[in-house]
Amino acid sequence: MADAYNDLAALAAKDPAGKGRLWFVRDASAWSYAGCAIEARASNIRVPIESVPDSRVQAALQDGSWVGSVADTSATPITLLAVQKAPDPGVAFRPLTRADLGTAAAA
Repeated sequence: MADAYNDLAALAAKDPAGKGRLWFVRDASAWSYAGCAIEARASNIRVPIESVPDSRVQAALQDGSWVGSVADTSATPITLLAVQKAPDPGVAFRPLTRADLGTAAAA
């Protein structure tokens, strides 16, 4: 199933942090890598020039190919801020919370 999401993997490979994460862009209801350029528009809506629709990421999450990697546990309901490809079986994985960002845990 993981091969079905090559479009997600290609964008995640551009993550400048090297973590392979895609971040949710609320204005566009899409996912993109951190630092992706924003389309020049007359409005104040931020739309990355490279992104995948939320529906693609939701499908990847539902079949287990991708996992939530950063969650905002202070939000109601809890929301995913970032996703990444699911680790191989047996590989330890600990999702981060919004509070972890900028700390040694996120490094």
